[in-house]
Amino acid sequence: MIIESNNTIEGTLGPLRSAGVPTNGTSAVQTVTLSAFAACVLTLSFDGYTAVVSFDGEEDNTAIDNAVTAALEALPSVGVGGVSVAVTGTTNRAIAITFTGNLAKKAALGDEDEPTVAVAQTTPGVNASSRGAGKGATLIDTDNGKAYINTGTGVEPTWVLVGSQS
Repeated sequence: MIIESNNTIEGTLGPLRSAGVPTNGTSAVQTVTLSAFAACVLTLSFDGYTAVVSFDGEEDNTAIDNAVTAALEALPSVGVGGVSVAVTGTTNRAIAITFTGNLAKKAALGDEDEPTVAVAQTTPGVNASSRGAGKGATLIDTDNGKAYINTGTGVEPTWVLVGSQS
């Protein structure tokens, strides 16, 4: 039996290639500090979208966490599971926002410009090498001639050196 086809598969099959050791990336963390926490309106912007959160000054850390998380996850540029929020402090509240989900292991795109809120990027994000390559994907370091395999996920790759290469 002969099977004929004029369909061509385009793209690259086989291992990925990259110059240099692949990076696993880090998720960006941004911290908003509210000094002398009282009634206020917090405006957070991310990738062209803005969320506004109002506080009466009586909220505990859990309520602040829930309000900030809900406001950011409602943004189309963030979405559900796109952030993890942790609030610390009593008088001065530090709100640490870690980008997760589809925003994990990617440089942050945030643009917080509320003049009454101190904003500091405490951990800059680093784009992971070949982000999007699925679990089990292989990558060849063309500079050093070493092979790596992704033991993580496509969104959060973890590149591990294969075998005991020297």
